Amino acid sequence: MRHYRQALVLYRELGCSYDEADTLERLGDTYLALGDADQAHDTWQWTLKLYHTQNRPHETVSMASAPFDEASLSPHPRGR
Repeated sequence: MRHYRQALVLYRELGCSYDEADTLERLGDTYLALGDADQAHDTWQWTLKLYHTQNRPHETVSMASAPFDEASLSPHPRGR
C-alpha cells in the first residue's frame, strides 16, 4: 500500500489524473483484500468521481455496476 500512496503523491504532483484514478482503484482493491471494506468503498467512490470527471464512461459504468460477492464484498469489475 505504501507504493500506491507514493504513486498517488507523484501522480498528483505531475497532474496525471488518469494514473491517479487507476491507482486509487487498485488501492481500493487492496483495502478490501486486507478486510477494510469501508476504506475500500470510500476509495472507490473517489475513483468513480475521477473517472466521471475524466469522461471515462467504460470505467465508470464497470465500477458502478460491478456485481459484489455477498460473502467478501468483493467487486468483480473488468474480470480482475
